[in-house]
Amino acid sequence: MDELQLEGITKGYLGVQALKGVSLSVKRGSIHALAGQNGAGKSTLVKILSGAETPDGGTIRLGGEIVRFREPNDAQAAGIQTIYQELSLVPSLSVAENIFLGRLPRKGGAVDWQRMYAEARTALARVGFDLDVRRPVASFSVAEQQAVELAKALHKDARVLLLDEPTSTLPAPDVQKLFAVLRRVAAEGVTLLYISHRMDELYSLCDSVTVLRDGIAAAELTIADSHPSDVVTAMVGQSLEGSIADAALRGERSPRLGAGPSEDVLLSVRGLSEDDKVSAVDFDLYRGEVLGITGLIGSGQSELAGLLAGARRSSEGSIRLDDKKVAFSAPRDAIRRGIGLLPQDRKAEGFIPDLGVAANISLASLPMFSRFSVIDGRKEKKAAQEMVKRMGMKVSSVNQPMKTLSGGTQQKGILARWLVRDARILICDEPTRGVDVGAKEDMYELLRDFARGGGTVVIASSEISEAMMCDRVLVMARGRVVAEFDHDEIDPHGQAILQRLA
Repeated sequence: MDELQLEGITKGYLGVQALKGVSLSVKRGSIHALAGQNGAGKSTLVKILSGAETPDGGTIRLGGEIVRFREPNDAQAAGIQTIYQELSLVPSLSVAENIFLGRLPRKGGAVDWQRMYAEARTALARVGFDLDVRRPVASFSVAEQQAVELAKALHKDARVLLLDEPTSTLPAPDVQKLFAVLRRVAAEGVTLLYISHRMDELYSLCDSVTVLRDGIAAAELTIADSHPSDVVTAMVGQSLEGSIADAALRGERSPRLGAGPSEDVLLSVRGLSEDDKVSAVDFDLYRGEVLGITGLIGSGQSELAGLLAGARRSSEGSIRLDDKKVAFSAPRDAIRRGIGLLPQDRKAEGFIPDLGVAANISLASLPMFSRFSVIDGRKEKKAAQEMVKRMGMKVSSVNQPMKTLSGGTQQKGILARWLVRDARILICDEPTRGVDVGAKEDMYELLRDFARGGGTVVIASSEISEAMMCDRVLVMARGRVVAEFDHDEIDPHGQAILQRLA
């Protein structure tokens, strides 16, 4: 029986049609994937199902009955719960208080703490976790907090769970734990709608997939009878055969992003440490090289990237650039020496949301666009327009606020900033996190062009397939570099790297 049915759902914003008659059906107890490029309509559809938005047209049926949601409370009352990429927990409250948030059990006018603790333990046991429900939720790992979020949703008698990129901050072992929980929940009859850009996750977890493209349902596929490349083709409207992304999907050796390093050492790191985050890291970065630094989330690769770009302060060790010792007390010190950073959290650290595309692109090069401390708007606009064209950015104008762009276009805007600045070294921390496969391919090509034009790139990534595209890969575990591989030494599935992470 179909638990969730959407028929002809439409939604428009200021003349832009986000959804154009989307229909889909999800069987009770199944795990159904929703895939599509940024801007395809996934987020709009989730907002409608969660009650955050109302559709302009179409029908939603739950268990065969037509439902209408005017606000999130309506969807939750009907049994639709949403788990977002950013968890909606209150860090200072206990696990039990978070599970019962807004509906604490009472006895004689007072909170019934014993009942709440007992039921919280039962809710957690349902998802396979045994936590101290009296402790603040902030004291637990991200994976354990994810379990609390799930227990909270199921305790509200969820019939349908919407999961929006739930693994984006989880290390690989915890992803598998989450999948085991989700399979158990589905077996109990809960229906799951799972959203992710990661094809390996969809084909490991889900039963079927709906692919959205430009606001329409472009394809309905069963996982058993399709291949990840079929999903990608439906997403972008054309085959990516022979591309970097396609090689990763097929488990083939990825082509190098760079042309291969020179013998000229550009940057040298010795004994670089940051308290308990990074420990005694040594390596040389060669001019023209694309260097990958990989490890499980929390292994230290992101912290190392921040140290190289001046976004973090080292406690020990040294960095030499052009054979001269340098010290970065702030990002501006690294920027002056030709080092640019694409941060992991682009929304919080990568751009100013309310400023336009042009203003964000010029941020690191203001002296180039100003005279007597006054910005030359025409010059700034011209440079931004050239970058938008060069990078294939989908914007209405260079004055469009960055916060309104897709994740992939935002990332291109940050990269454009460093190209305008003529950066020599790009430090990329999880450069394709949260972007779709089409945007990933664009980013890889842009980084390849930068490297083959004489630039040097460091890619810190928890995605092994991404690191395998580099000329050389450093593997990190517990803040230390535990292995080093040349591109040609790595097998297509990255088993050599995985063995060092075990």
